[in-house]
Amino acid sequence: NNIAGMVLDARHGMLWAATKHGVYSVRTGNRKVRFYPNNLLKNENSIEYRTMVQAGQTLYLGTMGNGILSLNCNSGRFSEFMNFDSKPVMALGTDGKDLIYAGTDGNGAYIISAGTRKILSEIRNEAGNRESLRSNSVYALLVDRDGLVWAGLYQYGFDYTLYHNDLFSVYRTPFFTSAGIPVRALSIDGSRKIIGSRNGLFCIDEKAQQVTKIESPRIRSNIITSIYKFMQNFYIGTYRGGMYVLNPEKMHIEDYNIDPSLRNGSIYCIRTDAGNDLWVCSSNGLYRCRGGKVAEHFTESTSALPGDNVYSIFFDSAGNGWISTEKGLCLWDASSGKLRTDVFPKDFIQNEKVSSIYEDSGHMLYFLPHNGDVWVSDIAMKNYRRLAENSPLSGKNVVFIIEDSDKWLWIGTNNGLYHYDKKKAFVFYGVSDGLPSPIFINCMPQRDAEGNLWFGNTDGLIQLKSDWKRKAGRSSYPLRFTEIHVNGDIIYDPLQGNNSREWYVNLKGDENNVTVCFSDFTYTDPKYSVYEYKIDGDDDWKILSGRPELTLYNLGSGSHTLKVRHPGKPGTEIELKINVAWSISSASLILLLLLLASGGGIVWLWMRRREMLRAERERASTAENDEQFKKEKYKTYTIPADDCRQLANKLNNAMVSQRLYVNADLKIEDLAQAIDVSSHTLSYLFNQYLKRNFYDYINDYRIAEFKQRVKKGEHHTYTLDTLMRLCGFNSRTTFFRYFKKVNGTTPSKYIKAKNE
Repeated sequence: NNIAGMVLDARHGMLWAATKHGVYSVRTGNRKVRFYPNNLLKNENSIEYRTMVQAGQTLYLGTMGNGILSLNCNSGRFSEFMNFDSKPVMALGTDGKDLIYAGTDGNGAYIISAGTRKILSEIRNEAGNRESLRSNSVYALLVDRDGLVWAGLYQYGFDYTLYHNDLFSVYRTPFFTSAGIPVRALSIDGSRKIIGSRNGLFCIDEKAQQVTKIESPRIRSNIITSIYKFMQNFYIGTYRGGMYVLNPEKMHIEDYNIDPSLRNGSIYCIRTDAGNDLWVCSSNGLYRCRGGKVAEHFTESTSALPGDNVYSIFFDSAGNGWISTEKGLCLWDASSGKLRTDVFPKDFIQNEKVSSIYEDSGHMLYFLPHNGDVWVSDIAMKNYRRLAENSPLSGKNVVFIIEDSDKWLWIGTNNGLYHYDKKKAFVFYGVSDGLPSPIFINCMPQRDAEGNLWFGNTDGLIQLKSDWKRKAGRSSYPLRFTEIHVNGDIIYDPLQGNNSREWYVNLKGDENNVTVCFSDFTYTDPKYSVYEYKIDGDDDWKILSGRPELTLYNLGSGSHTLKVRHPGKPGTEIELKINVAWSISSASLILLLLLLASGGGIVWLWMRRREMLRAERERASTAENDEQFKKEKYKTYTIPADDCRQLANKLNNAMVSQRLYVNADLKIEDLAQAIDVSSHTLSYLFNQYLKRNFYDYINDYRIAEFKQRVKKGEHHTYTLDTLMRLCGFNSRTTFFRYFKKVNGTTPSKYIKAKNE
């Protein structure tokens, strides 16, 4: 007989075997054998078993042409479980509870709910997608403790799914999954969920286990921009398709017919005020509706509204309405019942394009601009500021803010989700935490009756359960330093210190360009990884994303300390001490300085005094302004204009071809030697012909190099500090100051503008 698969049920003292002739059980105590005839077949030889797993008291058997069969261990009866177009089932796995994993020869792998007999997801080869399985012939399958699916492929080795924990989960039921749906609007009402996307409206009734999709031609536009429950109905806003009313009991949808202008254009936001008036923000202005009629219609031409494209309205705890338009903010004053634009301080955010506004439990308002940093202000606009400047949010587009029961903020961006304590702590959550995509959409999150949070994402509706902190506290994968590259090619293994969080490495005096590699061994895509680091006592943590490594240039002799951790998680912090020995030249320099200090002090003072007297005589003999001073300096030394022009071209060619400016220690003497002229000649060229100093000239090339690297996307690969040093700057202060002087903005804002 041929044994195709075995399962040991140690709890019940039973060994199960799937063989060429059928399924047998063997009692491990007395080795008594029992045969289980397949009640689905007339001829036992007409089926060939390939593999077998057990979940509870049910065996699941993969066959060569009959899909997956199940065998009830108690009754001994077979049932048809699932077929895969007659493709051979080569491998099976299970979580021991409800999930069955199946690998087929030709259809890839499947994750199946045993209870509902529904396919929850498919893992297969997709043409042109490098992140999919490389082959649909899955001959071996293993699901590990973290839910990673490891697939052994025919002739292609093995692949695996990316790691993620179950902190966040994509909303799915046995009859509906939101995976892959970009969620633009949302309303949670008990067991009923209304989801708006770019592809229509999804109405999920969990009690009835039904899902209804509403799309064109029932509605004029499939792009849903707003959903708001008012009374017993849901009010639906669309992009360029007007506004609708949905009756959830009858699943009947119709136009909101109180005004013809609301049957066309875009409806961006729908809200109610304290008096239960319905406010509608649209591309045709702002509507205030009462009793099924339009009470007021505000436009730019008929009111104080700054613009006709009205994106949102938010009613604060004082009853006032904050209105966002394409041309800035407007306030609906509840006390006077009027729109006002004359209430904002001069340097407030009122002239920026704000997407939405949120108020926390401390009555602080958060303004989310279309581009730029988030603003925070009290309701009276007495105290206001930008939120956490130079924080991990810098350069990101914030699309929503919501406060949780601990009074921390959840902040969704176009690159990850952050948990913020309103002080300095930012905790980052990404793909490895269960998010299907780091990109969130401008969709206001919801909190359900159980305290669960729901977020709109480009790849589905995301749920964060109320007990999430219990799961977040588990840390199975601590960070480790893995290797160190020195001067580009020498590789060191870091040495572990007194505990698992302390490491060190000892380097020679000339080994001062160091790349430190680290990992948390979560088997996720490095492009989704995010860390933060400090070097040598930095005040603030710096974000490092996309690559689990950091390059440090021109480390001086002595001891340096590098700290790395997961963003906002002190418990994951590890530390590396890099000890760079004093070089021979450094030791000689120290000795020389000591000799000068002890034996040459008097000579130095005499020379210094002599130099001061000479400089004083020179200043007395020159004109009062700098220009006359330069003329006096070069009055006996002139270079014809044509020669200066040729020399400037030669200098420019050398700078471009040899990239001399990337040398952070470049001096005018080095530059003069490179083009074979004297330092005095080059000084004359800068001061008399180019009319600029040496440092500004060099820094212009460095800034141009920085912009070129940003254009190539290298800011996604390197930190800002590393990119700065690659361009020749060795001082962050100098770099920022000169960049802003030349470009009128900071490097971070420049990168952000280029990304957009």
